[in-house]
Amino acid sequence: KEDMDKEDRDSLEKCHRRYLHKEYHSEALHLFARNAQVDAHNGEMIEKICTNIRTFYEVDSNNKEIKQNESKHTKKINKPLRLAKNARVMITKNICVKDGLANGVTGRIVEFVENNNAHISHIIIKCDSPKVGRLHRVSCPHCHGRDTICIIRESDSIDQQDFDVRSRKAIKQFPLRLSWAMTIHKAQGITVDQVVISTKGFFGSGMGYTALSRVRTLEGLFLIDLHFDKFYSNENVDRVLSRMKEMRKKRPIFQESSEFLNILFHNIEGLKCNFNAFRRHHLTQKADVICLAETWLKNNNEIDKLELDGYNLLHKTRLCLFESSHPLHSQKGGGVAIYFRKEMSIKKIDSCKHLNLEYITFEVEKNNMIIIICYRSPQHSKKEFLINLIEHLEEISIEKHIFLIGDFNENTLNNKSKTIDTKLKSLGFTNIFKDLPTTNSLTSLDYNIMKKNSLKRPSSTSSLFEQLASFGFKKVKVLGDGNCFFRAISHQLYRHEHDHSNIRSVTINYLIENMNDFAPFVDDMDSTIENYIERMSRNGTYADHLAISATAVIVNKNIIIHEIGKTPLLIPGSDFIDHQVHVCYYPDLLHYDSIACVNNESPFLSAEQILFTS
Repeated sequence: KEDMDKEDRDSLEKCHRRYLHKEYHSEALHLFARNAQVDAHNGEMIEKICTNIRTFYEVDSNNKEIKQNESKHTKKINKPLRLAKNARVMITKNICVKDGLANGVTGRIVEFVENNNAHISHIIIKCDSPKVGRLHRVSCPHCHGRDTICIIRESDSIDQQDFDVRSRKAIKQFPLRLSWAMTIHKAQGITVDQVVISTKGFFGSGMGYTALSRVRTLEGLFLIDLHFDKFYSNENVDRVLSRMKEMRKKRPIFQESSEFLNILFHNIEGLKCNFNAFRRHHLTQKADVICLAETWLKNNNEIDKLELDGYNLLHKTRLCLFESSHPLHSQKGGGVAIYFRKEMSIKKIDSCKHLNLEYITFEVEKNNMIIIICYRSPQHSKKEFLINLIEHLEEISIEKHIFLIGDFNENTLNNKSKTIDTKLKSLGFTNIFKDLPTTNSLTSLDYNIMKKNSLKRPSSTSSLFEQLASFGFKKVKVLGDGNCFFRAISHQLYRHEHDHSNIRSVTINYLIENMNDFAPFVDDMDSTIENYIERMSRNGTYADHLAISATAVIVNKNIIIHEIGKTPLLIPGSDFIDHQVHVCYYPDLLHYDSIACVNNESPFLSAEQILFTS
């Protein structure tokens, strides 16, 4: 606890003087720490404000009142309700949350409705918020056309144990209580123009803050008494706040710069039936090129209704892409399409042959890049698919800067033979989506591959400083004590090195939980995975490739490693390319440093600037 400064004390004393001068409304909300204080104030107010006060006892399943001196139940029954017209009340039970009839809603009683036995069956209330009860008023004969709701007797608990204790007989009561006053706990979340607070009986940290923050202005705050020692915060708050992860704006998936070409690929499984959802998606209007597979369109006569504002559309049906003799020619489904911005200049590239291949090829002239959107049906043999695709690649010159995008229906995450992946790799392509699931079932059927020779390698003569500067990055030094890799990751995540021990610890836990996956890669120095984990657990042990791979997974980030003279290397840890942390490595020193943009923002590289691990 710390002493309150003079300015704050003076403000609270002023609020107390205003209370003594009774400058508040007579029915202003009063807040107390304990229920006994609340009940006392509400009892005084109903006597002062209301007439013809009624008493409502709980009733049993036969609607017979249960009075305390008559009760044979082992559980203590609740006090009777004292209510009257014009009384301030609060609903104490969630009746219909979607209609606003929820625990804590306040209002004023305007009427009592009697049944044929002259017993009160409904209590009509006008809530403080006119939004409450809109659905209720549609069908309620008592409230239709009025700004009111009505409350009936309900079971006071849904706890089955209560029914057991009470001989399984449902005890009912109106779920209401007087609300000129309420406990500070009950007042959480509400905001009022005036509030009168008693600091007597405050307990625990934060209660003072909760009470004071219920009112909109300082002028609306009135203090019954002054106990300055009751206003304090939990001693752990500062410590916890200092350890909280810094809130940073998530980097957008697409880059708003003319230097980038933003490409979106989606297996839409029916462009016509999914068009409205597709055009409204937040990423659709941010892409420069949109590639779609499985459009399921039968002919191009349907595309007039599928236009996107600001985009041109190219489409090919399965029917026109396969010869009439081919088995897929008459099959439903398939089809590929591209949307591209109207201001873009592209050149469509068609084969001079009928390739029996679902594809669209075009060149983006500004970027000197060829993009092929392609789809392989599961019924299309991989052998024929590869023969036809390679023929097309040779036709357009396989040495060009090519992006091949599509759904090839070959799971690259499967340990089984990957015929397409292997062949394309031999032709110099690398799969950007390798090791990243692209479906809800955690398979990777989609390809986004490019020629490896399109990657620009840094000059071997440039320094690491110059290499980082070419990306707009700079080095951030971390302590070289053997923990440098974990310190660098801590700095990337939290902008400080202090969490390195915790990051090492959770990495070790991940290695322990997945020992069988890592065991085959343990070298002769440790001989067994158990020995490796024991050594890596020690403070000051340098992280190697296994620890780095495990760390990438547990922090859910792709770790980009910068090394002099080499293309930045991606160690996969996230399904999303924009989830990146960057470190630089000095192999001669066995040391890692952190990296930041020159303007101190988080670093980011596009897929084209990164080398993906195979």
